[in-house]
This record gives sequence, structure tokens and C-alpha cells, in this order.
Amino acid sequence: MMWWVGGVLVGLSVLAKAVLERANSWLHETKLGKEKKRNLPPGDLGLPFIGNMWSFLKAFKSSNPDSFLSSFITRYGKTGIYKAFMFGNPSIIVTSPETCRKVLIDDENFTPGWPVATTDLVGKKSFAAISREDHRRLKRLTAAPINGHEALSIYLPYIEHIVQTCLSKFTRMGEIELLNETRKLTFRVIMYIFLSSESEHIMELLEKEYTMLNNGIRSMAVNLPGFAYHEGLKARKRLVSMLQNIVDERRGLRRDGVAIKAKKDMLDALLEVEDEDGKKMTDEEIIDLLVMYLNAGHESTGHMMMWTTLLLHKHPECLQKAKAEQEEIIKNRPVGQKGLTLNEIRQMKYLSQVMDETLRWVTFSYVVFRKATKDVNINGYIIPKGWKVLIWFRTVHLDPEIWPEPMKFNPDRWDGFTPKAGTFIPFGVGSRLCPGNSLAKVEVMTFLHHFLLNYREMMWWVGGVLVGLSVLAKVVLERTNGWLHETKLGEEKKRNLPPGDLGLPFIGNMWSFLKAFKSSNPDSFLSSFITRYGKTGIYKALMFGNPSVIVTTPENCRKVLNDDENFKPGWPVSTRELIGRKSFVSISYEEHKRLRRLTAAPINGHEVLTFYVGYIEEMVQTSLSKWSRMGEIEFLTQLRKLTFQIIMYIFLSSESENIMEVLEKEYTTLNCGVRSMAINLPGFAFHKALQARKRLVLALQSIIDERKAQKRDRVAIKAKKDMMDALLEVEDENGKKLTDEETIDLLLMYLNAGHESSGHSITWATVLLQQHPEFLRKAKAEQQEIVKNRPAEQTGLTLKEIRQMKYLSQVVDEVLRWLTFSFVVFREATKDVNLSGYLIPKGWKVLVWFRSVHFDPEYWPEPMKFNPERWHDLTPKAGTFLPFGAGSHLCPGNDLAKLEIMIFLHYFLLNYRLDRVNPDCPIQYLPHRRPKDNCLAKVRRV
Repeated sequence: MMWWVGGVLVGLSVLAKAVLERANSWLHETKLGKEKKRNLPPGDLGLPFIGNMWSFLKAFKSSNPDSFLSSFITRYGKTGIYKAFMFGNPSIIVTSPETCRKVLIDDENFTPGWPVATTDLVGKKSFAAISREDHRRLKRLTAAPINGHEALSIYLPYIEHIVQTCLSKFTRMGEIELLNETRKLTFRVIMYIFLSSESEHIMELLEKEYTMLNNGIRSMAVNLPGFAYHEGLKARKRLVSMLQNIVDERRGLRRDGVAIKAKKDMLDALLEVEDEDGKKMTDEEIIDLLVMYLNAGHESTGHMMMWTTLLLHKHPECLQKAKAEQEEIIKNRPVGQKGLTLNEIRQMKYLSQVMDETLRWVTFSYVVFRKATKDVNINGYIIPKGWKVLIWFRTVHLDPEIWPEPMKFNPDRWDGFTPKAGTFIPFGVGSRLCPGNSLAKVEVMTFLHHFLLNYREMMWWVGGVLVGLSVLAKVVLERTNGWLHETKLGEEKKRNLPPGDLGLPFIGNMWSFLKAFKSSNPDSFLSSFITRYGKTGIYKALMFGNPSVIVTTPENCRKVLNDDENFKPGWPVSTRELIGRKSFVSISYEEHKRLRRLTAAPINGHEVLTFYVGYIEEMVQTSLSKWSRMGEIEFLTQLRKLTFQIIMYIFLSSESENIMEVLEKEYTTLNCGVRSMAINLPGFAFHKALQARKRLVLALQSIIDERKAQKRDRVAIKAKKDMMDALLEVEDENGKKLTDEETIDLLLMYLNAGHESSGHSITWATVLLQQHPEFLRKAKAEQQEIVKNRPAEQTGLTLKEIRQMKYLSQVVDEVLRWLTFSFVVFREATKDVNLSGYLIPKGWKVLVWFRSVHFDPEYWPEPMKFNPERWHDLTPKAGTFLPFGAGSHLCPGNDLAKLEIMIFLHYFLLNYRLDRVNPDCPIQYLPHRRPKDNCLAKVRRV
């Protein structure tokens, strides 16, 4: 009877998110004017300050980084261009080859748009920051000294020497972190190429400064002590000072006519090069270029070496081809030649394919930044002046329309293949193509040449950190929320809380919960806790507006459900107010015990169930016959109507279509309120639901008054007693009867529960049997056997026959497990409680997560598989099967619900089949697991 959970969709968190998102949209879009606003690309700007960064970070910290853009494509279509709020700025994300290429080659309308931390720390005269004119001039001056044939021929012997030395060293080191070692290798190479430095001491000093610089580049630009950006600025100052000293020394040597060394490094080249007007580069330009190149050479090339090695060893057939090519090169080498030549590297056709495929598959730089210098129209959408443009290389390189099976590493796809313009851009495109691309490829191919010929696979560890504006904002807000709810507990209690996090103030963990349950993988919500904090079976979170503890293992769930001394019901406010303060969702332990004792027999007793069988049977047969003549129907919707009719008759003896229509309308309004935030103001769902409840209470009170008057006046009572009669007559051991308030709240609760859970369970039982013909045949054979053995004079089902349906009972149990209609129930700790060594503080909510219990592979092998036969001779371990709860709060209508399901299935299996219109229809999980089309189908006689 936990039907209310879907209410969160229109609850507190959703409303807050919607308001904040609209505020952010208003802040950045309204100023553009209506015309421009209308022509913006599809998308959303997320929350103020934070924008879309949480979903971005969540995706890129998961095993599926492409889920970030997939969410845009799912919501807004495959337009190739989307608006978003990224890295602190309103932005446009471009994803298709055509759109990316348009932006990259358009220097007139787009300038570099890198984050502030990047431009400040890499340098205002580096390629990350300079204007179109400055970039054109510096690119012209630096192209040959970095990528020219002569320069690369000079660098090659040293690269080869470093590679051979390092590989030999690696073999003597035992276990190594290969990525760290390849990064050190490439740093040594780039240091020697640029500064002729081989000093271990100088390299160690510079590497230390570069580590701090890189941390600053990946942080928010807060220039205060203790912040990474502040430390990065200090590191940059020291680097600039060191590089300036080297520049001054070189200039002094040249000025004083000191003999220049035979080998020229990159600094020499940069000091000598002139443009067509005889103008040389300034010290600031040289230093910023050095800072930029040293940093790029330190990161990207090291990663490429690691990934090519890994991917080749994962694909032995590719490794064998690459190795054979290197052996052929050695075989054809002239006698006396001792090392690689640039000509030999250019003969490595297959290894070049390996390199290109690795660059595509890895996409080291998955995005680059531009900024619109004026309003620009692309593909019919406007990019406003000043907005950032994120060119998303990753989508281009993994587009299945261009690259079949894009996630597969396949160097052979490059054989005789020339990519269409814009579809392969590992180093960018246009005038800002990375100037070090040829140098990087020479380094990696030299490394692979010697590795393939002389070494075998090693094990390594790969790590990385994303630190940015939104991360810090998220951390600050989460710590604020933690402080708000945890600090008041005191240090001792705080230390003993379960692992987990309380998310953001007010919203908590609800966004990730909603995202998971609105996706095709609702279990990803809890999986994220297990991945981050281990399989402890208990986690802290902030759910439904309250600090909470989620319990997920059979043992912990059972302990909470059976402990009435330490836990009481903890349902949301709207649920308690609308279902009733005297219903089972609100009352105390003592009241619950009393009402449970009074209502158990009138609902689940043998005598009363026997009495209900005939009417349920009649309603089922009538409905199935009617549906078979209606053509296409929403099977779930019709079943909910059927179960509402049954519950109305059982409780109130009502068969009036008019009364049922009126009551169903009020219940629809009531349910919307149960699933909303508790705001009692006109226009809000909760306010409307309170009015509907008043009308329902009046209707039920009038029925109670009429029944009591009949008894008082000794009017002849009808032969059939309904639940209302039973509730009016039942007494406890002291002769005390139920009050009108108790009777009405119980009726409201049961009518609502009967309206939802039974209808869904019957739907899924029917659908699952149709999907598994082998189980359907067994279930049908059992029903035919029951009819065959029936006495000739018997015309309908009996409770005894229903209890003989052993296989159908297995089917129902498996449906209840697989469906888990109520995936969670709520309790509240009445005192500090220790559970599995962790503290549940007094007043905190406890979410007993049935779904994790029912899908635990330790107890249910292949848990996602529907398999009634797993129940053969199975008695589930205590706490592992909880479709109706456990303990004193076990759902009192469980036997009645199973009776309805089995009667329906009996007649359906014998006489009908279900032909679904959309058998592959997607499933939604909120408010309950159901096909999105409500199981559109035809019921046919067989």
C-alpha cells in the first residue's frame, strides 16, 4: 500500500528545481530579447551558478560519459547543437562534424573561449588566449621549429634514447604505474627538446611546479590562500622567473658572441625566428609558449603512450600486425644504421592506423572552447555574442553513422580510409590546429616501435582528477547540508553515522533518485552508493526533505520492520494528512496493534474471503467478456477500474456506476495530493486533495450514519454483509468499537490501496506469463486440472480450489518479487538506534528499500529474470521476500490482494489471451513500474 511514492515527481524537490532553472534561464536569456531567445538551440541552462555541471560530472565520473549528451539528444532530438550552462557560462554545445568544423574554421566570428583559470595560468600570450591576428603570426613563426622535417629529424635520436633508457629502467622496477612513468618520460623529452635540460634536479623542480600549475588550471579562479588557483599562480610566477633567467642567459651568450652549442633546442629556435618584417618574438610570447608546450607535452603524449600500449595488448591480432611491421622495418634497414629515421617512421602504415584509431577512441581532448564575437547563425539557431561554444570532439569520434561500432578499437577501419572533413579532429582543425601534433605522433610511434620489438605487457594504474567550479560549489553546498543536519548530533554520533552523503540543502539526493527511477535502470541510484561507499547495507542520505538512513539488506530491513519499540511509521506529511491520522500510515504502535487486531479477520479471515470469492469471480468474468468486445484497450487502466469496483463492493456493497464514477473522481484528486508537496493554498494539488478528502469523508460519514440508524431502528439488515458492516460491529476485548474517524480513515486507506496495487500486479502477471509461454502452459494446465476435478454440480471457484493452485501461487510470488510494487516503506527512529554498527539518530527517517532485497543476486540468482520455478520447494529466508512488508505492520490486505490476482488469472488463462500493441514499449518506474502506454492491448477469446 505504498502507492504514494511517485508523488515526489510533483513534490518539493521538483518544484525547487523548476523555479531555479527558470530563474537561470531568465537571467541569461531574457536580456537577449524575444526574437533571439526564440532562435536559441534546444536545451536548458540548469541551475544558477552550477548549470548542467552536476550531470556532466556525474556522467564523466561514471562508466558512461556519453550519457551526458545522450540526455540532451533524448530530450531535444539529434540537432547537433544545444544550449547549456557549462563551466560558469551560458554556452552552446556543438556535436556534429559539420557544426564543429564550422565553428573551428570560423576565426572571424569565434575567438578562444577557455576558462579564466586556463588563460591566466597557461598565459595570455599562449594559443589559449591570443587574438586571431596574434595567433596567425605566432603559428607562422613556430610551425617549422616544432613540426618541420629538419627539427623532427634532430629530435628523433634523443627521443629514441630516452625511450630505450626508460623502457629498460621499467623492467627493473617491478610493478609500476605505467601512466605516471610515461608522463615522466614525455616530460623529459619535452624538457630536452625545448631547453636542452637533462638535469634530474631541474626536471624535478619544474615537474613539481607543473603539478601545482595543472591543479590550478583545473580549478575555479579564486585567488585566495588555500585555493588551487592561488597556488597555481604562485607556481606560474616561479616557472616564469626560471624561464626568464634561461632566456636572459641565452640572449647574453648571443650578445657576447659566446660560441653556440652544436645542438639547437626549441628555445634557440624561438629566439632566432623572425616574421616577414624582421620582427622577433617577445620574451612574454616565448615564455608563454614554453609554458604551454611543456604542459601539453607532459600530459597528452604520456596518456597516448599508455593507451596505445593497453589497447594493443587487449587486441593480440592488432599487436601481431604492428609488431610484424616493425620487424620488417628493422629487416630492411641499411647495414650500419643504428637508430630510427623519420623516413622509417613514415613507413609505419599500420602503426599509424593504430595511432589514429587510438586518438579517435580515446579523444584525449574531448572538448575545446570558443567564444562568439558577434551573434552567429548556425544550422538555423543563434549563438549569442559573448556565449561560449563547446566543440564536443567526443561525439564526432564516436558517431556510429561515421564510425561503425564506434566503441570498438579497430585499426583496420583506417586501411585505405580518408575521413570526411570534420569527422576526425584529435588535434583540432583550421588555423588553430595543434602545432605539436607531428611531434606527439613521433614520440608515441618511437615508443611503440621499441616496446613492440623488445617488451611485453605490464600492469598499471590509471588515475585522474576533475576539479572545477561546479565541483567546489557542490562540495561547499554538500558540506553545508552535512553541517546543518549532522553537526548538531555531536562529534561522537557524527562519527558513527552510516557512510553516504546528504546531497544539497533542501533537495538532498532526490535528483539522482529521480534521474535513476525515470531511466531504464532505477537500481543505478543505490548502485552509486555501493560503488562509492561499499556494500554496507546501510547508507545516510537526504530523501523526501528529511535526513534519512537507507537500509538495503534483508537482515537490516527485517530488523527495522520488526522493531516497533524503536521505529514508528515515518511517511511524508501529505500522505498522513490525506490518507488519515487514524490510518495505518500515521498511528502509534499501540493504536496500530489494536486496529490490526480488530480488522484482520474482517479482511483476511477464511469466512469473509469465502464470501468475497463469488463476487470477485463474477466481476472478473463480466469484465473479461466486455474487454474482448472493445478492441484496443489500456489493459492496466481497465484493471485498475476493475479492482476499484471490487473493493467498492466489498467495502460498501456499491455497484452503482454513478457512485463509483463520483468516488473515483475524488480519489484521483486525492492521489494527486498524496503525490505532491503539502502546500495548503488554492491552486496547489495538496489543497485540492484536502477538499476531495472532505467530500469523501462526508460521503462515507453519511453511509456510516445510515447504517447505524438502520441498526438502531432495527431495520432488516441485508443478507450480505460488507466491510463497512464488519467494521461497525467489531469490538476489542474490552467491548470497545471503532470510532467513526477510525472507520473512515481505514476505508479511505483500503479503497486507495485496492485501486492501485492489485491492478498493477494483475497486469504484470498477465504480461509476464504471455512473454514466457512455457510458464503460461504450466499455469493453464493446472487450471484445467482444477476444473476437470470439480464436482458436476459446482458452478464456480472455491477458496479450497484457489489454495490448490500451487504453480499459480509460485507465479504470483514471482510477480510480486519481480514487480516490487512498493519499492520502499518509511519508518522514523524514536530514539538513537545502533544498526550493524552504525547510528540511526532519533528523528531521522529510515527508508526500508524492498527493491534491493528482491533483486539481490545472493538470494535470487539472475534476479532480473522472471522465473516462477525458482519457488519450487523454496521457503525464502526471513527478510528476503517482503512484498507486503513484515512484522506487525504487514499489509492487512495481502490475502485479499492475492485472491483477486489468482481469480483473475484462473479465468484469463482458461479463456483469453492478450495481444499487446507495443510489446517492446518502454517501462516507467514512477509512480510504479508500468508500461508507458498502460499496456495498450487487445483481449481475445481463445
